[in-house]
Amino acid sequence: MAKPKLSRTPQLDIEKCVKNSGGNKFDMIIHMAQRAKEIAKKNRGNVDYVNAPMNALFELQEKNHVGDKV
Repeated sequence: MAKPKLSRTPQLDIEKCVKNSGGNKFDMIIHMAQRAKEIAKKNRGNVDYVNAPMNALFELQEKNHVGDKV
């Protein structure tokens, strides 16, 4: 049995993100890139640092953002 790949962030489980996006890594990447752009645009004027790609992945992992696939 293969060892699970470790993520750079211990709280982020990439395999769970892939599963929640429909099981296709390519679709997950396209969808998360679009969602990260939305998050960055929404927080453009904020002084606080926002890591939009990570926020998008955390949303998918927790299924907080339901959007149409690209």
